[in-house]
Amino acid sequence: MDDGYEELFKEAGVEPYLSRNSIMYGWSTRLFFNSAKKDFSKREQTGIKIQILNHDDISDLEPNINNIFYKGALFEGSYFAKNPKKVSELLIDLFVSKGGIFKKEKVTNIEKVEKSKLQISTGITNEVFDRVIIASGVWSKSLVEATGDKVPLEAERGYHIMNPELKDIISRPISWQERGTYFTPMEDGLRTGGIVEFGDTNYEENPKVINFLERALKSIFPQSNRPAQSWVGFRPSVPDSLPVIGQSSKNPYIYYCFGHQHIGWSLGGISGKLIAQKVCANKTDIDLAPYSLERL
Repeated sequence: MDDGYEELFKEAGVEPYLSRNSIMYGWSTRLFFNSAKKDFSKREQTGIKIQILNHDDISDLEPNINNIFYKGALFEGSYFAKNPKKVSELLIDLFVSKGGIFKKEKVTNIEKVEKSKLQISTGITNEVFDRVIIASGVWSKSLVEATGDKVPLEAERGYHIMNPELKDIISRPISWQERGTYFTPMEDGLRTGGIVEFGDTNYEENPKVINFLERALKSIFPQSNRPAQSWVGFRPSVPDSLPVIGQSSKNPYIYYCFGHQHIGWSLGGISGKLIAQKVCANKTDIDLAPYSLERL
């Protein structure tokens, strides 16, 4: 993550909206912990430092929770955004300050109009460009198909609830691993998120899922009220869990950068750096062949 964001974050001035407190994973039984720790060595091989916590360590670290955990783990060096929207806005401001133009329009079609020219059509304008990058998350599918390529891209629906009364109750994100839920302290309250639900890109909420998240929240934070807000987001997912980064097989002036599943925000910086290298110099820091659309 740092390889792509460090310079951008510094120049955009986003540090006030980040927290450098390491994320904590928790397991409520010995069985679940023993199963999960088999994966620790693989993570450590990639440079991740993991600190194992016993029950009392967790209470010392986060005294305001109902500590149901048998053991936990700190992923040292991890950090999170307390206000992701503000971080995104500052990055857009930086982009504009460097001569970029931001438009909020729905793209309806991309077509070749000359040998090396592409026209982007929206409901408002038609504009011609030398290069086009499709980086539209789960909505990339229709744009890719307009170029003549096919991609098995689907939405993994993820749910969120927000509790303003629990603002500052914890100092770091806590993941209750066997429940697949994350409790994250944000500027405007405590956000509980999780669940994997394959489905269409509609915003209709499944009340059973919301109830599941509320029960998980009550287990760790018994003092919580009913959530003040709930919503659904869409994770862009392909079958092998790897993103699609590289050129279109149908048109070398079209580039793809999507399909990051659950970690698009984390990998956005490095993915953007790689696709910029590909567009500008056709030479990247790593081989992009494993991320080509043609692998699927």
